[in-house]
Amino acid sequence: MIDFFLLCLQKTRIMKTDLEVHLNKLKNCSFPESRKMIKALPLSVLEELPPKEAANMIRLNDSSQHDLLHNIYLSIEREKERLIKNFAEFFYTKSTYTEYCNEGLSPQEIWQMIVERVVRVMRLTLVYEPDFTQSKSANKPQGTLYDMVKINWIDDQGNKFRKVTKTFGKLGQAGLEYAIPKLLETYFDNLTDLQKDVRLPSGMVIDLVAKINDQLWAFEFKATDKDNLIETGVQLELWKMYKERYSI
Repeated sequence: MIDFFLLCLQKTRIMKTDLEVHLNKLKNCSFPESRKMIKALPLSVLEELPPKEAANMIRLNDSSQHDLLHNIYLSIEREKERLIKNFAEFFYTKSTYTEYCNEGLSPQEIWQMIVERVVRVMRLTLVYEPDFTQSKSANKPQGTLYDMVKINWIDDQGNKFRKVTKTFGKLGQAGLEYAIPKLLETYFDNLTDLQKDVRLPSGMVIDLVAKINDQLWAFEFKATDKDNLIETGVQLELWKMYKERYSI
């Protein structure tokens, strides 16, 4: 039995530190309140208002109700609360493990369940605190520079590895015009028919109009730092990977 656990320790980083460290780290994770870079409203709401009132509603209103990222952050927070609760119940509740198998579980099977749960906690923590490197990428024929990131993920043994490489438009602030619509198109489900700089009958110009589930939505991009956008994009990519891995 001792040899079995020593072998486990050699093959995974999970038990080299206190398991509670991972749980406490996740508990302390949060998203920045200030990162409200994309506002969204049903287009019909804006069309019914006078131009000045419509502009104030989508551009000046800081309500989370109109913050496009808010609902995603809420979904991640709900998963965090659920995961912490399940983690604590599994580790600190006495059990014969017959609820998992009528015949009970072997030490190896219990160990595997521990590893799976801690890895899941580590992966969700990575969504809050992404691990990535940022660099420049050049388009050889034209020499145009782009922002490129290499994103790390966590394997089934708790080890980090490079999972994805992505570009975020032209280098610096100049790439925002491409990067924000691309972020919307990539990470928001059922979003189609993107149109930039749409002029409403009132004369108001909307940054972008797109269809979500057959309803037209207006999107307004607030001034933002490119690095903040890149970090947000990386978080959304990691959340997408997390959801795919755990069928959420």
